[in-house]
Amino acid sequence: MRSTVSAKLRRMGYNVTAVITPAEAIANLQSGQKFVLVFTDIIMPGPMNGADLAREIAKRWPETKVLATSGYTESAGFGKVALPPGLKLLPKPYANTELAAALQEVLGEPSR
Repeated sequence: MRSTVSAKLRRMGYNVTAVITPAEAIANLQSGQKFVLVFTDIIMPGPMNGADLAREIAKRWPETKVLATSGYTESAGFGKVALPPGLKLLPKPYANTELAAALQEVLGEPSR
């Protein structure tokens, strides 16, 4: 899924750095390279989930936007995962147009 979404984002004109875990995302953010947005799944491998990652980004890199996605609804699948206030959630499955619209909304970009 990660490679498919990365390819879609590149076709939309975005530069993409794809990682597997929240720890890898944090390591990339700590590297000093500027990231405008992090696109994360809510359910991820390891001790952190996407909601935890979003909270950490908001605390340490408040200028970096976060868009989350999940195949589960809050009521059906997140269980004990509490989303941070204001986190934009893009439900799966989504069309390319829905992905583009969600990215534009989070980034504050006009429609392309």
